[in-house]
Amino acid sequence: MEKIYKVRISFGDGNPIEDTVVARSGMLAQDIAMRTHPGARNIHLIGVDNRYESHKPVPAPSEPSMLHHEEPYNFFENADRDTQIRCCVQMRAEGKSQRAIAGYLGIAKSTVSRWIKQYG
Repeated sequence: MEKIYKVRISFGDGNPIEDTVVARSGMLAQDIAMRTHPGARNIHLIGVDNRYESHKPVPAPSEPSMLHHEEPYNFFENADRDTQIRCCVQMRAEGKSQRAIAGYLGIAKSTVSRWIKQYG
């Protein structure tokens, strides 16, 4: 998605000018400004004007994800260790992966592995 970047262009004479550039990223905006203003010494990004950016609808909340890289709501944050261990063993018996269990409980994968060996 392209955005409108406001840039300040310096030519070394002490009188910088400001311009707007349409680009996908700030780095590309600097490159475009450098090409459109030959002889420029410095290009500084001043800001981004994304008022005209189309807003994506926000998805409805669903149950916590079992993926390790997403941050689910941790129901077991204040749970005691025994409750976490029982839940860990039960989830493993249901076929959940160690990585998914670790992400759901908010603990390390090595802890899940150790608990499954000891108590599962």
